[in-house]
Amino acid sequence: MLAQPDDARERPADRPGGAPAPPAPGAGAWWMVFVLFTFYLMSYVDRTIVAHLVGPLKQSLSLSDFQMGLVLGPAFAVTYSLAMLPAGWIVDRFDRRLVVGGAMIFWSLMTMACGLASSAIGLVAARMLIAVGEALLTPSAYALIGDRFPRRSLASALALYNTGAKAGTSVAFFVAAAAIAAAGVLHAAGTFGGRFEPWQIVFFLVGAPGLVLGLLPLTFGRRARRSPSAPPRPPRRKGRSPSSGAMPGPSRPWCSASPSWRSPTARSRRGCPPSCNAPTAGTRRVTARRSGPWRPSRRCSPSPRACSSTGSTPGACETPRSAT
Repeated sequence: MLAQPDDARERPADRPGGAPAPPAPGAGAWWMVFVLFTFYLMSYVDRTIVAHLVGPLKQSLSLSDFQMGLVLGPAFAVTYSLAMLPAGWIVDRFDRRLVVGGAMIFWSLMTMACGLASSAIGLVAARMLIAVGEALLTPSAYALIGDRFPRRSLASALALYNTGAKAGTSVAFFVAAAAIAAAGVLHAAGTFGGRFEPWQIVFFLVGAPGLVLGLLPLTFGRRARRSPSAPPRPPRRKGRSPSSGAMPGPSRPWCSASPSWRSPTARSRRGCPPSCNAPTAGTRRVTARRSGPWRPSRRCSPSPRACSSTGSTPGACETPRSAT
């Protein structure tokens, strides 16, 4: 027997109590998705800004390569992973508007706190707290979207929200370049009485907008949570991770780490300063996202197996040195 479409399975007679179809989401629901998209985009900006300040941080705080590696990688990634389960518990029990807004304000404050770090321990602690705040975002967003959207339009809303991750990795390069340039101007003008170095001002500039954006969830309005008798089931294509987009799930660890390491590598190999490398890298990421399938010779490999099929190692599938 042929499978029936979703609309045929969701007739009023098939719903609990013969309830009519839920109304189409209004402008308020899509405004909520846009705000959550902005939060997701800003989270990538805040988590990757440190990758553009490797040189100043190592010089000012006397960090070794090993310590800088901890700041860029495990300090955030391990904490983020461990904080996900408690984050889901919190989202299930408290007002989701307040949770997501408070998380935005919290991780923005911790981003600014990175500018006040005076040692490797302080910088690692601030990065760990950024991860704790950002871990609350996606569970809150999925719950809020699931409460406001019926099943027939749930996939579109989730797709728009998840676009924030890919857009954020590209926008982060442009924001970093603008913040570094602005910090240099403010430092030269004697702003803050000359008490802060340019790299500290960069953290302040990047984190400050989140203190205002964190108030936007108050505009969502209260909404009754979806009944557990009819849980939403977002469509999922077989063989793909729900959050992987166009890439298979196993490849995400290879490509998720690349923005943090690509900028320092470009500066060390080619002598390219952040003000030059950040816009160039951001442009490459934007065009790569729009140009179609992934190309292992230019971007991250679709999977470690793809590298082995071409006779290369996973690390060799990064952008070649001769690329611009």
